[in-house]
Amino acid sequence: MKLARKTKGYMMITGSGFLWGSMFFYAQYLLDRGLVSQDFVVWKLFIGFLAMFIYTWIKDRTLLKIDKRGLVFTMFMGLVCHAVYNLFTFLSMEKTSISTAVSLLYTAPMFVMIMSRIFLKEIITSPKIIALIICTIGVFLTVTGGSLRALSFNLSGVTLGLLAGFFYAIMNILSKSLLNQYSQLTILIYTFGFGSLFSLAFSNPLVPFKMEFDPIIWLCIIALGVLPTALSYLLFTTGLTYGVESSKASIIATLEVPVSVLGSYLLFGQEIGGWKIVGIIMVLLSVVLLQKENNPITEVRGLSSQNH
Repeated sequence: MKLARKTKGYMMITGSGFLWGSMFFYAQYLLDRGLVSQDFVVWKLFIGFLAMFIYTWIKDRTLLKIDKRGLVFTMFMGLVCHAVYNLFTFLSMEKTSISTAVSLLYTAPMFVMIMSRIFLKEIITSPKIIALIICTIGVFLTVTGGSLRALSFNLSGVTLGLLAGFFYAIMNILSKSLLNQYSQLTILIYTFGFGSLFSLAFSNPLVPFKMEFDPIIWLCIIALGVLPTALSYLLFTTGLTYGVESSKASIIATLEVPVSVLGSYLLFGQEIGGWKIVGIIMVLLSVVLLQKENNPITEVRGLSSQNH
């Protein structure tokens, strides 16, 4: 029995959330070895670009062509949705705390819901609002364990965290809009390429070469670029072409948070329990609510705008 297109889309976006969550495992090893986040951002984006370029070169070289309009949009996305987004996320972490930065970053689904209504004419339904509320509370509990003391309030840090969430949302909206005119492979190749170039302004790609050679460091760097970057974004953008609304996709992608928390417990022995478990269950519940929702109007709209 064949799965419905939208069901496949949900599965792809769920998969992207899991892969984004796995980023923690590779990043944690690199951080423990003395690298700072900014220093491997450029590698993350460059390897993502290289992986997508090689795959597209083998699959269909015509997808490497892009017009001036597409070039401008992907340049903008590379700058704002990748380079600046990563920079603001890391600066927010430095000025506040990881818990605060992650909580602020996941204001993105709120921005996506508002912008998708304005620009994509997606309908805001009661299940979406309920799922968003449950998801937001779930992310907060998962990250902080329910304690406000885990959050650090610094005006510039909070502002940067909110801006990171906003830029994350812009990526979602622009991807959905561009997918009607360009292949997801074309979009990813150019956004990753431009993102890696712009990241050179604040990232030092030579740092790993100055360290004592450790093959696991390079395996983690490569995995970081291929799995939670190239493959995850490919699954996410492909899921959008299968008729999944941007507002729903942004909430489903928050699976990244419980995956990273569970991974930190299983691999690094970091504490988990109590309210964090409740938060994970709430995030999962919000995803289930969205997948259960059946909106005939958006279903038809989504299917009529597929990019085959």
